[in-house]
Amino acid sequence: RELRVNLSVNEIIDELEKIKSTKPTIDLDIEGYVDAMSCLSIAPDKGYSFIIPFATKAGSSLHSAEDEVRLWRHLANVLEDPQILKVLQNSLYDRFVLQYSYKLVVRGVIDDTMLRFWEMWCELPKGLGFQASILTDEPYWKDEGKQ
Repeated sequence: RELRVNLSVNEIIDELEKIKSTKPTIDLDIEGYVDAMSCLSIAPDKGYSFIIPFATKAGSSLHSAEDEVRLWRHLANVLEDPQILKVLQNSLYDRFVLQYSYKLVVRGVIDDTMLRFWEMWCELPKGLGFQASILTDEPYWKDEGKQ
């Protein structure tokens, strides 16, 4: 698998344009809170994903105002396209943050992995950290960005 974390603004826009034109089913997840989203990850297939960073840990922007506008415009074109099917983890939260704080309506959501897990094993915790601990062989990562 490949996770790209240091893409330039132009490379991110190229990735978003590729998604817009080919319309794969994508998985996405935000990190952050209302008015404080630090990044968004998108996986257009199970072997590849990329990060769109927006802010440092201190909350300052990583991009010029012009680049930030370009990124949001291309991201909105993907997230608001109902023909690009989307899978989220805790979809209600991510969609609330994106709509309330950034005025983006995520269309084409077909699944929520947190709810799917909970439907199958409702007696277990439903958070992503727990799910990953029992469903994958990946080392625990959820606290890495919080140090």
